[in-house]
Amino acid sequence: MTGRNDRVNGRRAREQGGRAGMADAATILKMIETVDPSDTAEMDRIDMAVVDYVDGQWYGRQFTRSRDALKAIRPKGWNFAILPLSDGTFCCRGSYGDPNRTDGPDSDNLRTEELAELHTIIQAIAY
Repeated sequence: MTGRNDRVNGRRAREQGGRAGMADAATILKMIETVDPSDTAEMDRIDMAVVDYVDGQWYGRQFTRSRDALKAIRPKGWNFAILPLSDGTFCCRGSYGDPNRTDGPDSDNLRTEELAELHTIIQAIAY
């Protein structure tokens, strides 16, 4: 969709330190891997990069903080399982089709469930 929403979202992305239309999977994955969840400005930049990468429509979604927002961008046919680890971090395992498969993308060990799932979703979309 083009028009006002794209201009508004592009401006908002640039204001928050992103570049509308310039997000790619590798950049987003690196941002997710290095973010401190208490750094709200960086979390907002990741959200804008994901919006830019996925569909360009903002709608106020915060993928870095909301499992419900993540449901909206899960690719069809993919399954995602969050694994809590003993060190207090989380890993997310993705699989296509059969949820018992284990050959899909995995996230790094990340500090929140949302970041782990987002990391794996971006990999699945890029796939």
